[in-house]
Amino acid sequence: MRPLQMRSWMTEQDTAQKSDIDSTTSSPVLVLLRRQAALFEQLDRLSEKQSGAVAQGAADELLTVLSTRQRFTEELRSIQEQIEPYRNNWTAVRGSLQRLQADEAEQLLGRSSELLGRILGRDDRDRVALEQAQGQIGAELSRMNQVGKARAAYGGGGGAANANLYTNRQG
Repeated sequence: MRPLQMRSWMTEQDTAQKSDIDSTTSSPVLVLLRRQAALFEQLDRLSEKQSGAVAQGAADELLTVLSTRQRFTEELRSIQEQIEPYRNNWTAVRGSLQRLQADEAEQLLGRSSELLGRILGRDDRDRVALEQAQGQIGAELSRMNQVGKARAAYGGGGGAANANLYTNRQG
């Protein structure tokens, strides 16, 4: 009889809180939202590394980061496909969650959205920086091409003519 007496001591609020805590760990949508947020965290860190590689002009590091990002992006795409049915009926899904679950879901969605915004912002800045670098390289190649044409116009490239001049002077 003692277990029954102990139960009667629990208030309705205590029971609801215990139910919220127990069910928070078992909701499939929360498992997916947690994984999504964790992937966005990892992508955010990789986005920072990407920006550093772009700023330093470190092509090898940039390629490594982009390769890693691609793997995380593919996993994120898979998670988002699994979340899609919940998203399509979010009002009902949210209503079916316990209070703490719903709060956690909203926090996870907000955090994922914030991280996505940061990642996209960095990606835009990196794209602009890469386009500028590409433009500078294109301009430099164009200048080098013009210099080559000018040399060719003033002496057939200079190498053979200068060698003959040097040889002729010696003897």
